[in-house]
Amino acid sequence: MRAALYIDCGSIKAEDIPYIYEEIRKTDDLVISKMFGVEMKDIAEIAERLRIQNNMHCGDDQTSALVALAVEVMADAVGEDVQKIYIATGDLAVLPLLDKLKLMRTNVVVIGPCGADRVLIDNSEKYTYLEIINGGECTAEIPSADEIAGRIYSVSSYYNGMGEDVKLEQVYKSLIRRYPDFDVRNYGYSSLSTFIEEIDNFDLQKVNNTVIVRLKEDNGNKKQVTDFAIACVREAGSRG
Repeated sequence: MRAALYIDCGSIKAEDIPYIYEEIRKTDDLVISKMFGVEMKDIAEIAERLRIQNNMHCGDDQTSALVALAVEVMADAVGEDVQKIYIATGDLAVLPLLDKLKLMRTNVVVIGPCGADRVLIDNSEKYTYLEIINGGECTAEIPSADEIAGRIYSVSSYYNGMGEDVKLEQVYKSLIRRYPDFDVRNYGYSSLSTFIEEIDNFDLQKVNNTVIVRLKEDNGNKKQVTDFAIACVREAGSRG
């Protein structure tokens, strides 16, 4: 997938930029990469080495740097052939930009520190913790594996109720909608399929090159997961 990367150097450390760059290149074709912020020697060196367009021309005004970032993102989203946009930041100032990109139905991933304000995380289409990428320790509060299992059951039940099987991709999209910061690496797994296979109540089956998630036919397990799913829904309702 053709992707673009925009780095807010006011909230992303210079040493983390190569990790972000390589993380994206694992899955996408990075055709645009730009960084914004106050001029720093180490940042400039990294930009040259990774061939990232250096927009560190905003003097000592970080606000101006973020405005420049937003302008470039919007211009490229409209004028360039990119299917996914990555924004590396931990700054709440990008919220208006994220709202506009949502209206444009642009595929956006925010990469930022686990200490970022929860408002930024919850308003992201998808939020990836920087500490997961760079091998550090993430201290963010994440939903338990049991809560994720309950969500998977709810999604499976929804599709089963319509007489359809639920695809692994549909499960993933539902999890991201509910938990923008969901990442199986937070739970020690490398893939969602492996994570689900470790849950006793589910089976994965491949049908015509599509992975299907199915609930095991065990009445005891089914009741246990059903009760848990109901509890999760009630708890979410109590939180508004």
